[in-house]
Amino acid sequence: MNLDPIPPKFIFFGVKRSICPYNFYGISHCGCEEAGNRILVKTNALLAEPPMVEKWNEAEKISFMKNRIASLSETPTCPNLSTLLLHHNELHRISSSFFEYMPKLTILDLSRNRFLWYLPKEISKLVSLEYLNLSYTGKKEIPRELKNLVMLKYLNLEGLRLLVKIPLQVISSFSRLQVLNMYWCGTLYGVTEQDIVQCGGNVLLVQELQCLKNIIALDVSIKRVTALEKFLTSKMLLKSTQSLYLQQLSTLHFLNLSSFLNMERLDRLSFVECESLEELKIDWDWERRDQYSQVTRPSSSMLNARN
Repeated sequence: MNLDPIPPKFIFFGVKRSICPYNFYGISHCGCEEAGNRILVKTNALLAEPPMVEKWNEAEKISFMKNRIASLSETPTCPNLSTLLLHHNELHRISSSFFEYMPKLTILDLSRNRFLWYLPKEISKLVSLEYLNLSYTGKKEIPRELKNLVMLKYLNLEGLRLLVKIPLQVISSFSRLQVLNMYWCGTLYGVTEQDIVQCGGNVLLVQELQCLKNIIALDVSIKRVTALEKFLTSKMLLKSTQSLYLQQLSTLHFLNLSSFLNMERLDRLSFVECESLEELKIDWDWERRDQYSQVTRPSSSMLNARN
């Protein structure tokens, strides 16, 4: 096994949906290995609690994925830790001091912890964090303090169906963000009228997405026709969109899919509970694709909603 330090990086394989966010020395799927004190791996070990925090002190990479860990109540001191993988556990509580002493943490994966409803606001102290995966957790709200993670390049919120609130100016603060996954996010509840950025709820989400000038891969959910109309006017968002989840567009009754021709990366388009949609026109004319590429705003013939 090669133990030469490998800096955390994002590896794009060229296939749109195959993005490997970290390289964990090839041991992330092993049952239990240690490489000196720099790598600590205990996966599929049926752990109900994490190993004693004293073992974390010198670690650079830690994986406790695929266990039964329910709580992180200690305060580990990890001055050199860059990668922490805790996905596929039973986490429901993370103490406010857990992230206190992890100044070099670059990669954090908390995905597939379905009982993890809240994050401590102290996560904002992870000032070096570039990769954050919260997909398929039980989160209902994104803490406002998350906006301090200005180094983020990858944020995965896929499958957060319970998520109903994202504070203003959080998404837009991630100026370095390259990958954002909000597919099937905030889809369990209907749209409300609060002054918050909801997952797919209102135009505020699209406005914040338009601030992500470095975005190259976007998966998003939209639940309002006005938000969809604004979304379809943004060349930047169209160019980067991989997946689009359209739900409960109650006033939409006609849609011409030529509106989506500028989505060069699009490989997943879902319509859910769009009961008013009466006609879906598919008019792909690939010989005249360049002509469609000039469309920056959907015309009334492409996108028609009842008032």
